[in-house]
Amino acid sequence: MCKPHLPTDRPNRRLCQVLRVIPSSRSDSHYPTQLPFFLTTMIVQAILAILITHYCISLYRRSKLRHIPTLGYSWPLLSYITAFKYEKHGFKLVEEGYRKFPNKVWKIRTLDEQAGDGWYIIANGTQSVEDISKAPNDQLSSTIFFGSVVRLGMKKNIVLQYHEMYREIRDTLEDSLKLTSTGDEWVTLPLSQTILEACARVYARLVVGHPHSENPEYTRIFAGAVKHILEGKNLRVYPKFLRPFISRVSINTHGDIQRLADLIEPLLKAIKREEKKHNGDDWPEKPKNILSWTLDEAQRSGASELPCDIAKRLYLTALSLEGISRTVALALYELSIRPASVYLNEIREEVRAVIEEVARFSPAPDQDALKLYEEQRGWEKIAIDMMHKLDSFVKEVLRYHDNQPVHLGSRVLKDFVFSDGTFIPAGSTLFVNSRGAHMDEELLENADTFNGFRYFKEQDQDQPRALAEQVGARDPLTRTAFAYYTFGYGKHACPGRFTASYIIKTMLARILTDYDFELTESTQVYAETHRFPDESAMEMRFRKKVEE
Repeated sequence: MCKPHLPTDRPNRRLCQVLRVIPSSRSDSHYPTQLPFFLTTMIVQAILAILITHYCISLYRRSKLRHIPTLGYSWPLLSYITAFKYEKHGFKLVEEGYRKFPNKVWKIRTLDEQAGDGWYIIANGTQSVEDISKAPNDQLSSTIFFGSVVRLGMKKNIVLQYHEMYREIRDTLEDSLKLTSTGDEWVTLPLSQTILEACARVYARLVVGHPHSENPEYTRIFAGAVKHILEGKNLRVYPKFLRPFISRVSINTHGDIQRLADLIEPLLKAIKREEKKHNGDDWPEKPKNILSWTLDEAQRSGASELPCDIAKRLYLTALSLEGISRTVALALYELSIRPASVYLNEIREEVRAVIEEVARFSPAPDQDALKLYEEQRGWEKIAIDMMHKLDSFVKEVLRYHDNQPVHLGSRVLKDFVFSDGTFIPAGSTLFVNSRGAHMDEELLENADTFNGFRYFKEQDQDQPRALAEQVGARDPLTRTAFAYYTFGYGKHACPGRFTASYIIKTMLARILTDYDFELTESTQVYAETHRFPDESAMEMRFRKKVEE
């Protein structure tokens, strides 16, 4: 009598043999259901060992910060509750810390493992900011490399850079808004994405110059850098060993950086050939752009001159486009949610009057420069400096809609001591409580209300003065001051704030001059509240400006 044939599953049987598992006692199952006791014990012991090791390390590192008061939980495992809470409610927690520890230094646990093992040390009060601003660079870190590029290149050539910037902004707005005639033709566009791509085009021109910047790959890469770098922040919720893998799978930064390196490699070779020809000295036709100055700084400091490494620096600095484009979009938003008589008409009239005045004072050009003069008549750096109401409005947008609760982030390279005696050990990450200061009623009247002319001083315009004397408002956007830390403070202030300011204000001035705009009905409005509008959903309609 034949035995009944039982179905077999060779792969599963082999798997059972390899894993040495005990099959189920049920005759109709061929799948492993239980691990051997010793293997289970080993896995549990390994997990416990990792947790205990992490706990002991955290206790040791926490002991160095024990003297600094904590907002939320401070014990290693419980502190993760505060860390996840900070991810969702960072602004509320920072404001709470500002009230709970007035003029003191305190700490809070975050998921940012690169920042002193997740601990943010936050300073409240103007004296703490003054202490940080006086610290030498070898004690508190700063953006030394790109800061040198800005100081040695961009600021030295700011007038020439402004001409390039202006022409690209003018052309980019015409291409992006796709408006060719004056009248009732409205075009509806996603506001944030449109402005980001426009800013990426401007940045590309500042980086590689014209006509290389006309390659749309530069715009795609720099606009994508903002998205990818911001997405990278979400990797903090994953274990460290998984982050590189997830980054490569879900965020294509490596591919974009390699593509950028391929684009700039022939440009770098051309610069180096000319340098060799001129024995390392400057020559009249040397490119005056960020790529050339980045190479100069790499040669001066001994940093890598490889295209891939220079591409990484350019890619990372493109993150500044997020703040620039966001400010332009939110300024248009704030102008649109109020009657034109509140801000729009006054700022628009100021722009028109200033451009006309600067055009009258502009010297007559020679024949070669006549075309450029006619195209750019009145649109000079000095004109942007004279737009005080626009400057004030942009500054208030940055304050009121600041999307970072803390600023002036610095890595403590050597032990640092505040003037009140608070000791900060090396390896810590230090911040200034900008959110608390920006909403402090003792520092700013009606701080929780948007006031576009908060920083505009009428007395600046009381008496007629010569053109040169009118330049520079009393409290301009780029001036760092107490109670306003968007660009940092003192020597640790953002070195690129001047270029950012000119891009923002020139783009807004051109839009106000050439276009009418309004929010679509589907865009939700949050006026006079701390609720940020959903920037990804903001839509705006544009048309060529109708002259009244």
